[in-house]
Parts: sequence; C-alpha cells; structure tokens
Amino acid sequence: MKVLVFSTWHRKTLNIYYVRALKRLGHEVVTAGPWDNEQRFGTYGREPDIRLPAGPGPYYDYKSIAPRLPWTPDLVWLLEGGEDLRIYGVPCDFVHQSVEGSHMGWSEGITPHRYVNFTCNGFAPPAVKWLPYGFDEEEAGAVNVPMALREYDCAQVGSARESRVAVWDHLRRATDVNCWFSGDLWGPAHFALYRNARSTFCNQTLDFMCPRVFDAIGMGCLLISDRTPSILSLFNDGEHFLGYDRIFGRDGEGIPHPDWLLDVVRRCRREPQWAAKIADAGRRLAWEQHTYTHRVREVLDDLR
Repeated sequence: MKVLVFSTWHRKTLNIYYVRALKRLGHEVVTAGPWDNEQRFGTYGREPDIRLPAGPGPYYDYKSIAPRLPWTPDLVWLLEGGEDLRIYGVPCDFVHQSVEGSHMGWSEGITPHRYVNFTCNGFAPPAVKWLPYGFDEEEAGAVNVPMALREYDCAQVGSARESRVAVWDHLRRATDVNCWFSGDLWGPAHFALYRNARSTFCNQTLDFMCPRVFDAIGMGCLLISDRTPSILSLFNDGEHFLGYDRIFGRDGEGIPHPDWLLDVVRRCRREPQWAAKIADAGRRLAWEQHTYTHRVREVLDDLR
C-alpha cells in the first residue's frame, strides 16, 4: 500500500513511530506537512519528505500537494496534535487521527475512520474510536535490563508541574533511594532513563493516557499510575502496573501520596524481584499488544 502521512512535523513528534510501523509492515510511505522549527530540541530525522509552508487554519488542499508526490496514494493518514490541521479533497481512503479530539467535527462526513489517542472517554463510538498510544520497538530495544542492575530506583520524564515537583522534592530528601527527575526530556535520553529505572509514576487526572505509560512499561520499568478507566481497560492493577488512589496538589493535578510513593520506591530498591514480577508482566503484555505496529495494524484492519 502507498501511504501519505500528513502532519505537522517537529523534532519531538511521535508521528515518526507510525511511519516506522507502516514501513515495517511493508508499505511505501511519504510524509508531508508543515515543519515547526520552534521545537529546537528533540531528535533529528523527523523532517517531512515534502515540507509545506504553514497555511491559514492550517488548512491544505490535496490537489496542491499531489504534483509533488511520487505516486498516487492508496491511503492518506492525517495525524494532528490539536492544532486543527486539515487536508481536503483526498481522493482515496482517509484516516483522521487526533491527539485529544477537539477539532474533529469537520471530518465527520468525509471519513468513517476517525481516531483519538488520549482517552477512552468522551467520544461516541463508532463516530470516533479510541486508538491508544503505543511504544516504538526500535526505541525500546529488545534487551530488558535486569531490575537489580538498574541505576535509578525511580525516575520520571515529564513537564515540571507544581504538584509533580512537590512529590519529587519529597523523594529527593530521602537519602536511602536514588531518584532522577528529568523534566521535559525527549529522544534517546528519554528512553535510556526508563530503561535504567526500576520505577516511574504517571498521573492521568483527566483520564488522558499519555505515551509515557507505554514507553515505561515497554522498557520493563515498573509503572506506578492512578487508576483510571483508560489504563484499567488495557492493564491489570497489581499484575501489569501498580495503581494508587490519587490526592490533589495545589494546582489541581492528581498525584500519589508522597509518603506512600516513597515506601514503594524503597521496596523497589529493597526487593527488586518484587518490582520485576510486575514490570516483566507489563512488558510482556505491552510487546504482545501495545506497540505502534499493533496500532497501525488495527487501523489498516478497519479499512478492510
């Protein structure tokens, strides 16, 4: 199949993982769309094959792109991150995929193949289908570092919001555990941190299931997460991840109780075999069901 992947591209974009998955499955892929140069850190090699100027809206017409394509596509796959990116006049199968689904009304009468990444709630299937994030096999790597050999007892990758920083300040004051808070980190360092951490915690207050869930589990890191409908529909609490009852910080974000989290991190250090039992079960399930290759297969199966 010949696939045009249309998106806003930048050095932190996750959309490259869908491109890799399509190519792994034997499809020809061309990428097109505007390039966001404001993202000045991340990973090289994510520039589109066909770079388009930023348009008003930003809306694009397929006819204006077609002369630059090496062939007529069998599928146009639009991946938009909430910026209301649109492409009109598609002459073939069309997939509209959105991170959080806030700008999807325009495609309702154009294609039945519409997906949202973040949450299983708030959308009426089959009008919009939940397509969770996944993890990239190339980034995760096939080697699973043994739990006892991992450098950090707990690590987190994420923006430095007030509630998260408060939790990390609490962990930092403990001298008997080794923890690392990277803040907003992308690329190989992002994955290396999870690969070398015994545990990490995520908070999904609005039931927004972020890609870090799959990255961590896919690399054998014990995921500590609040119990939300989305994660509980994919993983079992106590078997594939460790769930917590969230409390709310001053900024309104749900977080684990800092004392409880510290006790869990200490146990990960004291009993790496306990952490490994849950983390390894989560990793096996993730590799069996939750890679980006699985997500791409699901969409292509829907097209048949």
